[in-house]
Amino acid sequence: MKFHSSRRQFLQSACLTAGTLCLTGWRSRPSPRPRSANDRLNVAVVGVAEYGRSHLEECIPENVVALCDVDTLALDAASRQFPKAAVYADFRRMIDREPLDAVIIATPDHSHAIVAAWSLQAGLHVFCADPLSHTVSEARMLAQLARRRKRVTQLGGSVNSPATEDRVLEVLRSGELGPVTSVHAWTHRSHGELLRSAEQPPVPRHLDYDLWLGPQYPVPYCADYLPGRWRHWWTFGGGTLAEAGSPYFALIHRGLGLEAPARVEATGAALHLKHPPSWLRSRWTYELKEPLPPVQVTWHHGTARPEHFTDPRIAGASEGLVFSGSAGDLFVNPGAAWLLLTGQPARNLSAEVSPGNRRSRLCEWLDACRSLSQTSGHFEFAAPMTEALLLGNVAYRTDRKLVWNARKMVASNLPEASEYVQHSYRPGWWV
Repeated sequence: MKFHSSRRQFLQSACLTAGTLCLTGWRSRPSPRPRSANDRLNVAVVGVAEYGRSHLEECIPENVVALCDVDTLALDAASRQFPKAAVYADFRRMIDREPLDAVIIATPDHSHAIVAAWSLQAGLHVFCADPLSHTVSEARMLAQLARRRKRVTQLGGSVNSPATEDRVLEVLRSGELGPVTSVHAWTHRSHGELLRSAEQPPVPRHLDYDLWLGPQYPVPYCADYLPGRWRHWWTFGGGTLAEAGSPYFALIHRGLGLEAPARVEATGAALHLKHPPSWLRSRWTYELKEPLPPVQVTWHHGTARPEHFTDPRIAGASEGLVFSGSAGDLFVNPGAAWLLLTGQPARNLSAEVSPGNRRSRLCEWLDACRSLSQTSGHFEFAAPMTEALLLGNVAYRTDRKLVWNARKMVASNLPEASEYVQHSYRPGWWV
């Protein structure tokens, strides 16, 4: 759907492009100082159902000051566990009123960036569930904002345990695999087109649908959006690639030191204006500095998957990630990490990790908030990775191979792709 921009909306877009948020009403907070390991943080969680519920469990040692959700059923359930926490439907009021140190974001994709932006502007540390943003331009804006505000940030999610991923990174950086020229990642999961219910009931009384829409332009309520099925609509999510692909791309970018791709292409199920594809095969080409060869990263989901791997560990896996180098393959998925060098016995990298070293990304971030140290998935790293990831959807939606100019944030061969790169918000959210 196209929208005609007013002068005010144009100015708001200009603020986003420049990385400057025109927000008002947040409480001014002093710069944070390092704390002892035993100090408790004042934490708020925005989105307390599903992922947010699991994050709340990890926050029990902290001081959970506030809970925020647009669904009173989810909010009431969380409040029973944390009865001293204040409850809010609108995160903006919560940020303005509560004495917070840090915010955890576990909302639908379309509101990730705006909650993170308000939190950073208010001087808070931020943890965000995957993916970092709904669009490329939002990711760029958050990177710029995080750089200026200098708070502790972290993108959640990992393929395997963080300790196993660290061991994978050590192996990749050691050169044992040789130069890596090809990477394949895949999952059987699929957030594609849904068969909509014939009858559409009214908005439930326990749901504030207008606040759930947040910065998104209004669309009529549909019972098939909730709970959790919003991923099947472009309006609210990026489909399987954005949800399942984010932790894989984070590991790929960290392991190979990748930045922006030079070219992106994609094929998938028949293009639908409202729904992401049920299956997708996207490919990114990264040009590295000499003497390193280019790297091709290929993503498969749904019925699409790589067919050329014969090792039973890989061929039988419902999802995974394979780095292919001149000396063999490195396979990682949620249950394993194997180094498969040609002519050598397979090595189980998960077994090489200390059993006690199992910290989650959220625990890593909480500790970093106290010490004011950098996390493994800070926004200045996560944003370029997210940009690259989301370009796979842009290539699919435009049905063209994109030649990407990262500096200008535009497909140089297809300027009209900006429709899917740039973000716009409904009035009242960037004032």
